[in-house]
Amino acid sequence: MVAAFCWLRLREVTDNLVDLLIRIIHGISRRAEKNVDTELIKDFKKVGGKTNLLYQIANVSLENPDGAVKEVIYPVVSEKTLRDLVKML
Repeated sequence: MVAAFCWLRLREVTDNLVDLLIRIIHGISRRAEKNVDTELIKDFKKVGGKTNLLYQIANVSLENPDGAVKEVIYPVVSEKTLRDLVKML
């Protein structure tokens, strides 16, 4: 009788441990998806008006074809913005 009780109790404990493991894994997965979504949205919003920026760069470059990048392009579009744009592409 005690052996049957121990066997039944062992199955219950095993089932509870498996359920707990499944809940933990589900929580980790949910947090990971949320973090990935947050990073993707942050990267997507990082550089706004890309078409306008590229138009301004092209326009300034055509007006001053012999000018240095620091003198011609950086006053129109900052170096950080260009780095973010390159990183995004």
